[in-house]
Amino acid sequence: MIFRLFAICLSAAFVFSPRFSAAQKQDPSSLLWEISGKNLGAPSYLFGTIHLICREDFSLDENLKERFGRAQQVVLEMDMDDPELMVAMASAMMMKNGAKLSRLLPAGAYQKVTGYFRDSLGMDISAYDGIKPLMLIGVLFPGIMACEVRSYEAAFVEMAGARGIPVEGLETVSDQMAAFDRIPEQAQARLILSVVENPVAARREFIELVRLYKLQDTAALFKLTRESRFSLEGADEMLLDERNRKWIPVMEKFMTGKPTFFAVGAAHLDGAHGVISLLKKQGYMVKPL
Repeated sequence: MIFRLFAICLSAAFVFSPRFSAAQKQDPSSLLWEISGKNLGAPSYLFGTIHLICREDFSLDENLKERFGRAQQVVLEMDMDDPELMVAMASAMMMKNGAKLSRLLPAGAYQKVTGYFRDSLGMDISAYDGIKPLMLIGVLFPGIMACEVRSYEAAFVEMAGARGIPVEGLETVSDQMAAFDRIPEQAQARLILSVVENPVAARREFIELVRLYKLQDTAALFKLTRESRFSLEGADEMLLDERNRKWIPVMEKFMTGKPTFFAVGAAHLDGAHGVISLLKKQGYMVKPL
């Protein structure tokens, strides 16, 4: 689904501008979790985000703010507070060996993409011709959403700054880009074309995704992603499951040092290979709040 792929495109939105697995039956409606037990002196917290959302749908409730206030550090998928992030991203997002989007798509299909960027976004696609196609999702999203957007990650960086606590990352730009590099560039380009050819359907899916996110209805979100018309076959293992497994020892290191507020795309939370399940397998108590 396009929105689970967008879960690792947030930094592209900053430069230019979620498979939800099966919900746990005992915890059907929670985005905020407490992590305790094992060798932790104080609990840490885990929150599932939607990386960009319309301003009118953005909300930070008092329960979330209170838990955030107990943390001594904030850990996102990447350290969005790193001053070197934009430089690293600008280099890593380029395709290798001179590959171009204009060469990955047939001429007629490329003209459709060109026309959409020009007419709907007011942008010249040639400026992005050498960028990994999936990174263009970060550029497409404002047009699909058709609203003023907010970012939970940006809000958490701002809140951390106000409290004077550090912001860290679970992975580097290179880690995230490595996931892209394993997906054939032509498949990435075809997904961009599918969005450009079906913007109304993409917008409808996003609207429904946000509705279910606000309800914290993870079971319905799982069903929605399974029925999506926008997908990349075989990408789930690379974009979600493998990254989840790599994150667990990093999370353990952070939260054994000090109480931590983790914020990751909600697509990473649930299911047998989700962060919640993996933390429980490591002996932690993880409960919804």
